[in-house]
Amino acid sequence: VTLDQLFEGGFSSIFIGIGAHHPAQLGITGEDLEGVLPGEKFLEDINIKKPTPSLGKKVAVVGGGNTAIDCARVALRKGAKVTIMYRRTLNEMPASAHEIEDAMEEGVNFEFLTAPTKILGNKDGKVKGVECVKMQLGEPDDSGRRRPEPIKGSEHTLKIDTIMSAISRQPYLDCVRTSVNWAIDAGLKISRRCSIETDPETLATSKEGVFAAGDVVTGPDIAVSAIAGGRKAAVSIHNYLSNEKIKDVKRTSKVDLKTLFNEGSRNHMAKIDIRERKTTFDEVETGFTEEQAMREAERCLSCMSGKCIACGICADVCPAQAIIVEGDQDHKARQVTKYEIDFGKCIFCGICSEACPTKAIHHTIEYELSTYSVEELEKGLAELTEFEKRAKAGTLNNAKYRF
Repeated sequence: VTLDQLFEGGFSSIFIGIGAHHPAQLGITGEDLEGVLPGEKFLEDINIKKPTPSLGKKVAVVGGGNTAIDCARVALRKGAKVTIMYRRTLNEMPASAHEIEDAMEEGVNFEFLTAPTKILGNKDGKVKGVECVKMQLGEPDDSGRRRPEPIKGSEHTLKIDTIMSAISRQPYLDCVRTSVNWAIDAGLKISRRCSIETDPETLATSKEGVFAAGDVVTGPDIAVSAIAGGRKAAVSIHNYLSNEKIKDVKRTSKVDLKTLFNEGSRNHMAKIDIRERKTTFDEVETGFTEEQAMREAERCLSCMSGKCIACGICADVCPAQAIIVEGDQDHKARQVTKYEIDFGKCIFCGICSEACPTKAIHHTIEYELSTYSVEELEKGLAELTEFEKRAKAGTLNNAKYRF
């Protein structure tokens, strides 16, 4: 079913959120040889305990993300000597810093500023090596990172038995094309990374009435980014179907947590001995001690929805200084002892409700609904917990504070 067929069937707008689950290809000669493995498929087979091909003595992993790191560390535990090839430097590597550190500690070799150009095979059709070229960083590309450029005369060969591709995932766009022919699309503008290009504010595509969000637009990202994109697109679609300007999307304010909360150092977990880590699939981190767990819990921002946590942020951000909050903010008690609003000063701007980390304050432009309950705000930790339970059960007359 094509987009045009959906429109012809009576749909007025279409949203595309098909994700990016298709493994990206290296795009070099030799990818059809035995010993070339998709990184995610390898990890999946290991996870479900499915038999995997013999890796041989030397394995190369191409990529710089967490998938590449996982492939390398698993291959290491399977007894291979592993090299990660990444075409940029350590500073540009998108993998988590602690994952990179763990891989280095375990003995994974890193070849930075290196890119494969050809996979070499023997007479039996099996991988025997990979031709590579050294890179240098040029001007930034559309991702904001400096574009790697090959250095002439730097070609060299690595002897390997297996090569894994872990460079990324991309959308499978045949479902939105008028033909399986890669060059013919359904009126959508496609980037060189095979993602759908959209207006960054409205998420409208180049085809009238079609919107897209999530990994199909951004490339592989975390789930919450896709959820945010879907919500943003929903507002645009509503405006589009209502014959309103789709660019009239309400902006949400961003609160800098560093200015509202005291910083506390993260407690790092102990790890099993490095010699044992390289030979087992057991958990590397051993967990917190009771004291460490308590210190880490103290760093919690207490962002439970709908519950006043006596943080005092509403008073801090009020431009009219209309809110007075007093209380014990110790993590063991967290109790509001005084909460007052001077409605002679309140300008009903709503900044307090936007800044509230638990959304315990609801803003309304209707003056008669702009009330709050001092009795409900003056709660200790135990009472607040009970209050939250009652609010969820719908047994409170004033479960939310509105002013």
